[in-house]
Amino acid sequence: MKKPYHPTRTCPHRWCKPLHLAPAPFFLASFAFDLWHNWVFLVYLFMAILGGTWVTRFVHFKRQPRSGPVTVAHVVQDLRESPTALDLEMEDAKYEGTGWRMLEVRKGWARVAVACDALIVLLVGAGAMSTFADPAAEAKHAASATIDAPMVIGLLVGMAFFGFDLYAHKKATQPRKPKRAWVPAFMRTNV
Repeated sequence: MKKPYHPTRTCPHRWCKPLHLAPAPFFLASFAFDLWHNWVFLVYLFMAILGGTWVTRFVHFKRQPRSGPVTVAHVVQDLRESPTALDLEMEDAKYEGTGWRMLEVRKGWARVAVACDALIVLLVGAGAMSTFADPAAEAKHAASATIDAPMVIGLLVGMAFFGFDLYAHKKATQPRKPKRAWVPAFMRTNV
């Protein structure tokens, strides 16, 4: 008998976790191949990790209530205190099985999140396949790589897509706002 799926804020759909784990070995193999031929990819990885951390904090940004006017220092402090993906997973694990908090999943946003994850799997798989289909040509290409405009633009586009993917995961489990009433309460007949 199949257990029911309990969604978390980082994995709102039952296919999310497998799609998050599937590209890891292919990415590591391609990255190790490129790093073996050129150290510039280490700088690229450092920028991607740093950017990914801050994109996660931007997506899950929570403004703290303050009595006075908000300054730039307050915004920076709130950004630093925003939860990371690991914080969200730990909080969800704390409530799992207790029944205290049930996440309502929005099916549309969950499907968008799964589609983004599947696209990432396909892109990493295609990159790994092109790397290992012709290793000699890819080794020459990796050896000639430098930090230039196309690499930075590719990193920025990748961060934007990663941000949208995180946003779709966030919106999939975010509570819905109450609908506005078109008719005032005193005019409704079923009140």
